[in-house]
Amino acid sequence: MAAVASAIGLDQARFASLEGLRGLMAWWVVFAHIAILTGINGLTPGFLGPLYRATIAVNVFIMLSGFVITHLQLSAARTSYGIYLVRRAFRLWPAYLVGLIPFLIVPALYSYPFVKLPWHTEHASVVAAFESVESNLLPHVALHLTMTHGIVPNEVLDHADSSLLSPAWSLSLEWQFYLIAPVLIALMLRSFRWAIAVFVGSAIVTAAFNLQTVFTWDFRSFLLSSLVFFAVGILSRIYIRELAALLRSWPSILVQFAAVVVALVFVDGLTDFTLGRELAIWLIALHAVAYEIDSTPRGRGANWIGKVSSAAMSWGPLRHLGRISYSTYILHITVICAWFWLLGRGDTGLSQGTAIVIGITSIVPIYGISLLSYRFVERPFMRYGNRLTTRKRATSPPAGVS
Repeated sequence: MAAVASAIGLDQARFASLEGLRGLMAWWVVFAHIAILTGINGLTPGFLGPLYRATIAVNVFIMLSGFVITHLQLSAARTSYGIYLVRRAFRLWPAYLVGLIPFLIVPALYSYPFVKLPWHTEHASVVAAFESVESNLLPHVALHLTMTHGIVPNEVLDHADSSLLSPAWSLSLEWQFYLIAPVLIALMLRSFRWAIAVFVGSAIVTAAFNLQTVFTWDFRSFLLSSLVFFAVGILSRIYIRELAALLRSWPSILVQFAAVVVALVFVDGLTDFTLGRELAIWLIALHAVAYEIDSTPRGRGANWIGKVSSAAMSWGPLRHLGRISYSTYILHITVICAWFWLLGRGDTGLSQGTAIVIGITSIVPIYGISLLSYRFVERPFMRYGNRLTTRKRATSPPAGVS
């Protein structure tokens, strides 16, 4: 598998290790949310705290998104902005609506495990978000249906980004990125100087936005608050061949290690904005991609990092989880709530031990529903979106013809 990318051409490559990484990150989010919902994180040693920070995995997803969208832009035939957006919409909305609509029809489905049971680590915040929806139902619904809820700060609509289907804050962020991604990618493709300028600019904008205190969000769901992570993914894909050669040298590995340590100490340690953990995960992923592109041992001893990480992340079952990871990510909260309704039967006196058992066993239906959604929702709608836009393009009159 290692040399597949170079054998078939980089533009047409499917990076197996990134598919596996996607599966890992999706299930990191699932287990973190189960732990937070049932209070498991309060029963374990403090040093395990990072395992319960689902935002770390989401930030890695964001970098993956920047990489993948850039890869698609480089490998796909030239299409209009409208066609690009329609295809992205058919990628995001169908499975998202499957997860969202049950909460719109039966609000109690969400309120039982999250509001009426007291075990959620941030129970007061969850209750406030639920009350905000009850008081401002139409604005919350309208924002979620248009996937613009991540733009609205708490000062305009309280808990806009974290209400209803809470993991969907990152989908709103993703949609915001899709709107400007072609422009960002085009600028970064102009030259190396442009790429570095846009990347540095993104980092400055992200830092400045997160230092402002005028507007607040429950998550970093507004594009400017997470722009640097998308920029990392874009830059990584544009210069992946150069990075592949650079990553393998021992001096480079020492620099990478130092960069991660500095980020952990000065960003993660001194602020509430994580970067070091995401950077470490992303560098390991890039080593795996570099090995897929070229597995020749020119890097001598350093090549083993890519070999090991590529073998681990390209493992078949992990890649399978990666393929269905979007459904896993966006549907797992809905499935967990349904599972609690089925087994808890609305009992508000449910013990924490029972809640933990229900939460952990929910991984079975989460996997099953994810697989069904991938096969019968995700793939059919993506194919339909491609057919729809291809037919429109084929039947459109030539430019200048009315």
